[in-house]
Amino acid sequence: MGKELRGMGDTVSGARRGRFATFFASLQGSPFVFFCFALIVSSFFKLRALNSRELWLDETYSAYLANLHFSELIRHAAGDVHPPLFYLLLWVWIRIAGDAQSQLRLFSALVSICATLAMFVLARRILGAGFGAFAAALFAFSPMLFVYSMEVRASNIALSTFSLYY
Repeated sequence: MGKELRGMGDTVSGARRGRFATFFASLQGSPFVFFCFALIVSSFFKLRALNSRELWLDETYSAYLANLHFSELIRHAAGDVHPPLFYLLLWVWIRIAGDAQSQLRLFSALVSICATLAMFVLARRILGAGFGAFAAALFAFSPMLFVYSMEVRASNIALSTFSLYY
């Protein structure tokens, strides 16, 4: 009777280990599944941190410019050191989603998530699916990119673009 109980316990824990082993084997077997898992986890943490701190002065300046009338925005952006693409996109985003702190930071987080998708596509095309998923996972969990994905500044688009380039 002792052998039967021990055998049953081994079967239950073996089945439990089997489920985890199957899950991790599927991550190893399919680079796309690994990439999706990494993207979901990094997106969760980015979206969770949207209201983690107050807006900085630079971020409020971006929000101020994006709340101006379109002609005023173009006039101010022409005199700024940053290219106007970020301000134009943020102007459109504010008209769609609003100008609360979380909505402003959501724009930057979505730009970062889209850059992670672009990294996967680019690296997969150049290096293959396995290395593409690995490169995108490194990109998604980069601490520097994570911090900048929470800022409502033009540096987010620039950093994401230059990281894809290099």
